[in-house]
This record gives sequence, C-alpha cells and structure tokens, in this order.
Amino acid sequence: MPDELPPGVVDNDGHYEVDPALMSIYPQFATDFEVDRIVKDRLEYLYWVQRHFADQVLPPRAEDAPGLDGG
Repeated sequence: MPDELPPGVVDNDGHYEVDPALMSIYPQFATDFEVDRIVKDRLEYLYWVQRHFADQVLPPRAEDAPGLDGG
C-alpha cells in the first residue's frame, strides 16, 4: 500500500476509490437516452443470468419432474 495517495483518491478498507466529495465538483450527467440504454442493458443481462442459471439454484418445477405429464 502506498504511503501517500494521489489527490482525489481515498482508501476504503484496501479498495481505492475516487473521493466522493469530488462528485459534487465534477458531477456526471447522463441524457435520457443514455439512462434508458443502461437500464435496458442491465435488465437484459439480469434476464440472461436468470435464464442460464436459475435451474442451478431453484428446485425443478413439478411439471418437469419425471413420471408426471411434463416429464
């Protein structure tokens, strides 16, 4: 770990982050288009994760069980 951090950097339990106080000096703006795109992409990723990994963490549906109409 460095003895002295550069200006604007804080040590948060070993994780280096931008000093939150700087966010009020240099705010980040996003247009409505950018916000919509970010939200859409995050939801798409979450749906992808759910489709690919739900079967590993959820019990099987009754209709998918062997010996029933679905299986």
